[in-house]
Amino acid sequence: MQLYIDLSYFEYLGSLSVPHIMWELFISGGWIFFIIILLWFLWEEWIIARQDKWMSDKKFTLLAIDVPKDNEQSPMAVEQMMTNLAGAHAPYSKWELWWEGAVQLCFSLEIVSIDGYIQFLIRTPDFLRDMVEAAVYAQYPEAEITEVEDYVDSIPDIYPNDTHNFWGSELEQVKHWAYPIRTYKEFEHGLTQELKDPMAALLEMFSRLGKGEQAWFQIIVKPGDYSWQGKGKAVVDKMMGKAPKITTGPFGAAAGAIASEAAAWGVEATNSLFGTQLEIGADSTPQDDSMSMFKMSPLTRHTLEMVERKIAKEGFECKIRLVYVAEKAAWKKAQRVGTFFSVVKQFGSSNGNSFKPSKAATVKANYLFAEQRKIIKTNKLADAYKSRSSWKGMPTFVLNSEELATLYHFPAFTIKAPLLKRTEAKKGEPPSSLPMDADNPLIVPDEAVVVKKPQEKEESKQYLPDSLKDYDFSNEEFEKKFAKKKQDIDEKETGEDKTSPVPSNLPFLE
Repeated sequence: MQLYIDLSYFEYLGSLSVPHIMWELFISGGWIFFIIILLWFLWEEWIIARQDKWMSDKKFTLLAIDVPKDNEQSPMAVEQMMTNLAGAHAPYSKWELWWEGAVQLCFSLEIVSIDGYIQFLIRTPDFLRDMVEAAVYAQYPEAEITEVEDYVDSIPDIYPNDTHNFWGSELEQVKHWAYPIRTYKEFEHGLTQELKDPMAALLEMFSRLGKGEQAWFQIIVKPGDYSWQGKGKAVVDKMMGKAPKITTGPFGAAAGAIASEAAAWGVEATNSLFGTQLEIGADSTPQDDSMSMFKMSPLTRHTLEMVERKIAKEGFECKIRLVYVAEKAAWKKAQRVGTFFSVVKQFGSSNGNSFKPSKAATVKANYLFAEQRKIIKTNKLADAYKSRSSWKGMPTFVLNSEELATLYHFPAFTIKAPLLKRTEAKKGEPPSSLPMDADNPLIVPDEAVVVKKPQEKEESKQYLPDSLKDYDFSNEEFEKKFAKKKQDIDEKETGEDKTSPVPSNLPFLE
C-alpha cells in the first residue's frame, strides 16, 4: 500500500497575492475559525455586560481602623482576622455566573498617608461590613472602626493636569506564587522572640511626607476556594521529582489499557506503511521517590517545607498597588519611589519568593512614544486603584493568611511613627461608684477634669523629622483628613454634637 500526498494546492496558493490567499483559506474552511473567534468575543462581551449589571447595585463602605497606642498584639492576630474574612467566599452556580453575572466580591486592605497623616483602612462590600467589624473586634476589642469618605476622590481622575502629578505601580512575584515571601515569623529574633516589625519601615516613610503629598498602599483580597492548593501541590510534586498523575477517566484502568494497546497498534501500522521507526515513549510508571527527600540539599528541603506550609493555610487571590501622588509644588518622586521599593525588598528571599514592579503596570516608559505610553499607563493605574479592580492590570497571585498579615497588620506600641492614627484611650463603662440622683441622673463637676501628659508629647517629638515640626497632631486634624461627612467637621468646630449619647459634662481622663 502506497500513500501519496498532493501538494498542488499549496503551490496554487503560492501563486496568489496575499488578499487572494486569505480569501481562499476563508472559503476553504477558515470561516470556522472566524466563527469561533467571533463567538468567543461575543461571549466575553456578554459576561462583562451581565457582571456590570450585577455590580450596579452593589455598595461598598470604607472603614478606618484605629488600634490603641499600647497595642501588644502580634501580626498573628491579623492572620486570624484574615482567616475569618475567607468566609466571604461565595460558591456561585453556573447559572449565577453566566446569566446573572455574579462575581466574587473583594476586600481592599489599604494604608494611606495624606500630608503625612497615616490611616489604616479596609474597603468592604456593604453587606459584609458586620463580618469585617466582627473580625477586627474579635482580635482588637479596644479598636475604633469608623466609616469615612473615600480619599481617592480628593485627586483628579485624568492625567496630565494642572494641579497634581501621579506615579504608581503594580507588584508581581518573581517566582510562581506557590513559593512564599518572608513572613513575620522570620522577622522574630531567635533568642528573645522580639519582632522586628517590617511595617515600621513603611510607616516611617509615610510619616515623612510633607503637605501636598499622598502615598497609598493597596492590597486587593479576593476570597477563593481550595482549588489553588492543588496547583501548589503540583509544584511540590515537581520539586520532589514525582511523575505527574495520569487519570484513567470515568471508565477506570480498563480504558487506559485499551488506549495503550491502540496506541501501540497505531505506531506499528505507521512504521509498516511509511518505513519509519517510531517508538512509544518510555515507561511512564512513577519511580520510587521515597528517598527523594534525603537526596535534596538542605536549602531545597527548606524551600519545599515553605511551599507545603503555605498551601496548608487559607489562600486569597491578590493584587498589590503602590501610588505616590502630590501637588506639583510638592512633587518629590525621586525620594519617595525609591523608598517604596526598599520597603518591598525586605519581604523577599533567595529560596522563597519576592516582589518586583511590573513593567506593564508601572508608570515608566522608554524609547518609542515614551511620553504617550506613560500617560496611558498613568490613567489606567489611577482608574484601577480608584475602582479597586481585581481584574484590571496584571493577573492576580495567591497569598495565604500569614503572608497577608505580614504585609498588612496594625503596628505595636514599639513603632513610633508620630502621625499614625491611634485611639487615645481604652473604652470602658462609667464607674459603678459614680454618684447618682433622682432629679439629676448624673452629678459631675461644672468643668471636666482633664489630666494631661506633657511628658509623653515631649518624648514623641524626638522621633519627628524636620518636615513635621509645624504639624498639628490633634485628633481633629485626622478627622478632617478622614471624615465620614463634612457636617461631622462642622459640628466638631462649632462644639455641637447632636449624635453623641454621652453627656457633654462627663469628666474624661486622658
